[in-house]
Amino acid sequence: MFSIPVIVNSVGLSLDIIGVILLFFCGLPPEGVSRTGASHLTWGIDSRAREKGKRFAFLSWVALVLLVTGFGLQILSSFISSP
Repeated sequence: MFSIPVIVNSVGLSLDIIGVILLFFCGLPPEGVSRTGASHLTWGIDSRAREKGKRFAFLSWVALVLLVTGFGLQILSSFISSP
């Protein structure tokens, strides 16, 4: 039905799409909050803002891993010979 290179390529494309969507929503820190959670709008660091900054930083790394893995799978699919 489907050859292995097509399946590997499709999985790679799917991971790329998920990674791009994550980067779109989590790639930049929330407005007024740095990656460390420091707020540019207030004097102190709000604990919720700090947690949100940490969560965004973690999700942006997850997105980058998904993108690199997806591209790797796409490259791998071009070297796999179909039966």
